[in-house]
Amino acid sequence: MKILLLNGSHRTGGNTETLLSVMKTGFEKQGLETELISLATLSVEHCQVCDSCKGKSTCRITDDFGAILEKISVSDALIIGTPVYVGMPSSRLAALIQRLTYLALLNGHLLKDKIGCAVVVAGEAGHLTALNSLLDFFLVNEMTVPGSRYWPVGTASKKGEILNDTAAIENVKYLSGKIAKLLKTGGAR
Repeated sequence: MKILLLNGSHRTGGNTETLLSVMKTGFEKQGLETELISLATLSVEHCQVCDSCKGKSTCRITDDFGAILEKISVSDALIIGTPVYVGMPSSRLAALIQRLTYLALLNGHLLKDKIGCAVVVAGEAGHLTALNSLLDFFLVNEMTVPGSRYWPVGTASKKGEILNDTAAIENVKYLSGKIAKLLKTGGAR
């Protein structure tokens, strides 16, 4: 079982990456293969809705999207983390999920039945708006979204501050255990 964790933050080593790393550790303790990718160091252009991907499962735009798509294609679960920027997921992440959705829908629903989970970090507000954007992405792509005891959100402004949000830390630990169980028992497929 492979799990891809995707950090949509424009910063490396920030609160979103920290929260995703907590989940990564939980998955690894369950013996699952994981990889954490940060979009901060990658280039992902916006979808041009050109239809060149139809029937090809590749995009004509030359950037890091193709490499990310390959990793998503072989993963059983996709965990997406984003900070909240003006009440929304990061723009780089939005570009990626829009291209990914368009390509997937034109090519037989490539993400269908994979597990999808979102983790959101905000300084003060906007958690649920950003979370709902990611849930819409998972649902339109026919992915399985596991529930949890509480929203998978954290509150932090300064780097490292997320570690003080014990509710967020405990919730993502719980959620990583639930996802691991779903993967191991085939409960998502």
